[in-house]
Amino acid sequence: MNINFIFSYQYEDALTQTGMVLTATQCLEKKLMLETWWKTDGGKIVNELKSITTLSFRTPEISCYINSQRSFSDPLSLKLEDTEEMKDNLIHEIIHVLLTQNYEDIKQTWDHF
Repeated sequence: MNINFIFSYQYEDALTQTGMVLTATQCLEKKLMLETWWKTDGGKIVNELKSITTLSFRTPEISCYINSQRSFSDPLSLKLEDTEEMKDNLIHEIIHVLLTQNYEDIKQTWDHF
């Protein structure tokens, strides 16, 4: 599964309501780092999630909006912060995406909890 990391000035501005917290240059540098990391490790991460959950992503590509404020799963959005925190948060959020995409298949188990 490919993740298309997107930096949107409008999305950033809408989240902050006070203008951008990070400079566009900082955001684009972190975007490049994320793209490089995901190309290297993304396949291993996705395969491990599939192995653990026995679920598959329903789409071959997901867009991820990078921003300076918060991470959440729909739309997939990642707060730009410390590198390891970003990686952890991205994995956390794509687990939410995986579960949401497979909700109908796991509904009975999910509703049990």
